[in-house]
Amino acid sequence: MLPSWDNGYMSLAKVNRNCIAVTAACLLTPRELFMRLGGFDDRSFAVSYNDVDYCYRLRDAGYRIVYCADAELTHCEGYSRGFVDNPAEGAAFRGKYGLLTDPYYNGNLSLDNEKFGIRSQTVFP
Repeated sequence: MLPSWDNGYMSLAKVNRNCIAVTAACLLTPRELFMRLGGFDDRSFAVSYNDVDYCYRLRDAGYRIVYCADAELTHCEGYSRGFVDNPAEGAAFRGKYGLLTDPYYNGNLSLDNEKFGIRSQTVFP
């Protein structure tokens, strides 16, 4: 999580843009749409990944996921669900979406944190 004063790499954290998923901690969606798409999958993803899974299903249904840079919130990670993750959920998520790539994210940027830094890599000749 970035502090409000940190704009991230090239100020990307301050740019409204399409993305492939957002956290449910700040997700807004019409109730009717949420119910029509089956809501969160609490069987496969009871604790983790249910928000990302829902966003992917929204996208598959033709909707856009838009990151709103003007929104500012405090997310108390783990406050409502705890900090215990089920490894089976990660495996189920990789099984369902393991080959999916994010069309909105530049592959030259790191996935190590939220700062959108340059991805370090070694290219062998």
